[in-house]
Amino acid sequence: VHAGFRWGDQRAAVEADELLGQEERDVVETDPGEVGVDGGMQESLGETFILTNCDNIMDIEFSDLVKQHRANGNAITIVASMTHMVLPYGIIDVGPGGTLEALHEKPRYDLLASTGMYVIEPDVLDFIAPGERTDATDLIDRASAAGLRVGVYPIPERLWLDVGQLEELQFALDRMGIR
Repeated sequence: VHAGFRWGDQRAAVEADELLGQEERDVVETDPGEVGVDGGMQESLGETFILTNCDNIMDIEFSDLVKQHRANGNAITIVASMTHMVLPYGIIDVGPGGTLEALHEKPRYDLLASTGMYVIEPDVLDFIAPGERTDATDLIDRASAAGLRVGVYPIPERLWLDVGQLEELQFALDRMGIR
């Protein structure tokens, strides 16, 4: 577990995993960068690991995720959720001279959104200089530029809850029947 500056948010989940016999390695860092702030991850990880933001709730089989990651020979696998967005406005495409090319009334977009969960091979951490604040997107860009395989593990929208905003947390609590 790499919790960055929100370690208290994850400690209860880690303790629950420990009770269930799951192996956890805790790396607590003080800067809000997602990976590699003080080099703690490089020193403590020697095998494939899962990195996740602390505001995620996932209903997936992690063993299947890691199995697909390895089978595809990925250095990094990004877990992505199908997301549907409807813009509440008419969107305008403008052509030369300010002329209207198209008007799209309340368009709907079907997108794959990064969930903030990644499967990572430990040698990828070599792309992080000691003491460098590095986000996951920086690490992904560096691995990709070096020719390493970066894969995507798509999941349905219903299997991911992002509880980073109060309204999303309330929705998640309702959905899980907690309040």
